[in-house]
Amino acid sequence: MKAKRVSSIYVHKRGYQSFYDGSLKGSTIIKWKSFLIKVFSLGLAYPWAMCMTYRAQCEHQSICGRRLKFIGDPKELAQHWVAWWALCIVTFGLYHHVVSLRMKQWVCANTVFEDTEIISREEIAQEVIDDWKVQHRERKQKRAERKQGAAAEDPDAPDDYIEMPEDYEELLEECEEYVREGENEEKAS
Repeated sequence: MKAKRVSSIYVHKRGYQSFYDGSLKGSTIIKWKSFLIKVFSLGLAYPWAMCMTYRAQCEHQSICGRRLKFIGDPKELAQHWVAWWALCIVTFGLYHHVVSLRMKQWVCANTVFEDTEIISREEIAQEVIDDWKVQHRERKQKRAERKQGAAAEDPDAPDDYIEMPEDYEELLEECEEYVREGENEEKAS
């Protein structure tokens, strides 16, 4: 006689304390709210509807005994959404295959455990700026040392200092902007 297989839903809920405790009624209400927001806004409020849905899902989800929390900002998603759809139009729909991947990446990046300390964008931006300054200082110092050594051997030696990559410059500018915004908000309040 074969042993009866027990569903992993029950096994993992008990063994790992991983479960979803949302109700059918609550899920239905969230889905309808999300649907109505999308319809009445003609799709323009899609990012807000999605953030509402993900936030509600995470409130009822526990992984290994720890609750999840969705911290995504609908304004940020809206910016990504506009860029993604512009790329879809430019690439005649080919970028559409990447949009679902980018969306999953964004959702994962904005899902944390409930007890996780949330670090502000300004703090992260300041860390990136400080890190860059240290790296830049070290590069300049190494460059000066190499130049000094090379000048003694060959005064016409080429300058081998590597400039900062363009995408890193953009990241740095964005980080500086976040820091300025944070300072302005502190002054305003």
